[in-house]
Amino acid sequence: MLDDQVKIVERILKGIGLEEQVSPRVILSRIDRAKNRGSDPPSPTGSFDDAVARVFPLYQAQLARENAVDFNDLILRTIDLLDREPAAGVLRVKFRHVLVDEFQDTNLAQYEVVQRLAETTGNLTVVGDDDQAIYAWRGAEPANLLHFERDHPGARVVKLEQNYRSTRIVLRCANA
Repeated sequence: MLDDQVKIVERILKGIGLEEQVSPRVILSRIDRAKNRGSDPPSPTGSFDDAVARVFPLYQAQLARENAVDFNDLILRTIDLLDREPAAGVLRVKFRHVLVDEFQDTNLAQYEVVQRLAETTGNLTVVGDDDQAIYAWRGAEPANLLHFERDHPGARVVKLEQNYRSTRIVLRCANA
């Protein structure tokens, strides 16, 4: 959908006379960053923030007119659904076990979904490696993994200290 998003923001920028001042990708990046945190873009404080503050409601309105959502809206709407009964109650018991791989790459909004889905049963398993947190540019919060024990005091942590994918035999074969 990124191309569609860019086209929407291009039309909006042209409509409000800002097409020469700011790139649609800059606007989308700022909107994406805010949604990754589960919030609206910040109130205006600088030139790009002013543009984002003007574009954001128009962007959301256009998505609504097209009966569309962007990727982050899927997550945010899930959080909203988990706030509403009876859907929240049904969803909280529907998933008896929640497993998240690459947990170090979750953002705050995704973390909220995981927390809500696992809160009833407490059956949450996450797999991650804080040394492999590579998606900060996508809003990932490695702190989600680093604070897991704090947020889940009864959790059992199993550390895999040995790398089974890069053993000497595997590396010798790969290099051959």
